[in-house]
Amino acid sequence: MKLGRLAGYRVFKALGHGGMGAVFLAEDPKLKRKVALKVMLPLSKQLGAKPKSAAI
Repeated sequence: MKLGRLAGYRVFKALGHGGMGAVFLAEDPKLKRKVALKVMLPLSKQLGAKPKSAAI
């Protein structure tokens, strides 16, 4: 099963995640081999910022 594409890579599944990013199993279509892609989370998520809620 394929999740989608990221920067030209075919992404198959998430392998893990941590405080700074996530790692995905993907395929490099030019080299025709599997690779691991590490994607950094936005800085606000790294710092543990909570989303602002709307005032009621």
